[in-house]
Amino acid sequence: MPDMEWSQTIERALAASPGLETWSGHFRNRITELEDVSRYWPGKRVQRALEIGCGNGLAAIYFSPRADRIVASDLAGVDMNAHSIGLDYARKFIDRMSIKNVELLGCSAEAIPLPDQSFDLVYGIYCLEHVPDRAKALLEVLRVLRSGGQTLLTVPGFAWSLFYPFVFHYELGKRIAGRLKRKFFPSPSQESLPAGEATAQVKVTSAGSFFRNYPHFPLPEPHGTHSSWGAELFYYRASNWKRVMESAGFTNVVVEPVSFLPSFVKAVLPAAAVAAAERALKRWPAFAPWAQFFCLRGEAPALPEKG
Repeated sequence: MPDMEWSQTIERALAASPGLETWSGHFRNRITELEDVSRYWPGKRVQRALEIGCGNGLAAIYFSPRADRIVASDLAGVDMNAHSIGLDYARKFIDRMSIKNVELLGCSAEAIPLPDQSFDLVYGIYCLEHVPDRAKALLEVLRVLRSGGQTLLTVPGFAWSLFYPFVFHYELGKRIAGRLKRKFFPSPSQESLPAGEATAQVKVTSAGSFFRNYPHFPLPEPHGTHSSWGAELFYYRASNWKRVMESAGFTNVVVEPVSFLPSFVKAVLPAAAVAAAERALKRWPAFAPWAQFFCLRGEAPALPEKG
């Protein structure tokens, strides 16, 4: 099935079951990025692929026609400190799509309970920045990859972190406005929270709880595992991500730009305008370090021949 047709099939399924989206606009933002990442998929089809940090299962579903078998892993339970929503969303989404070649596995990327050299590809969509011990996780990825196997990991970039305070205030303002609307202008037909708000990382019920949850306000809280927004800002540089991959032992490491436009810009532009702007920016190598998100590509080194 062509990628565009498959994307439309997924979109229709989400429209019929909006509660499967982890946050409002998740599909629209992620699907174009998945389409871009799919360009680096090794060949038309792989035998066995492993996903780390599968979230609601969107990537595993999207890539399912490209693999004989996908093991989609994430923390088994809900852990908002680790940005994990557990596996229930993914299980429901996969069942809704009647996907048969995706298996769910509850585990941390730091300790993958699978045999050595058992996968042709390991990928992760915005997972690595949330792993406390990234070096250990990357060593685990190397361990389960066959010799010459590949990894595709999407991660935030310096520019994303630079714009993050604006995105933080934009999303916070939307959430506050939504809560005020529901409080003072309740709708009888609204029986549940909007898509994504049920999985929000913090629940604010008073001014005191607001500042307990946002101690760095007006700066945003760190998105990943760093101690501050400033620490994340400099860690997310393209050159640093490449160093992290090479230090773990990956070879032929390449850092590719995935997306340039901030989410609050995408939210107000037509999809066609967003796609045209992204294509134009990707044509200029000088803009690459300023991408919002990167795709880290690397290979497991060849094993030494046995004497």
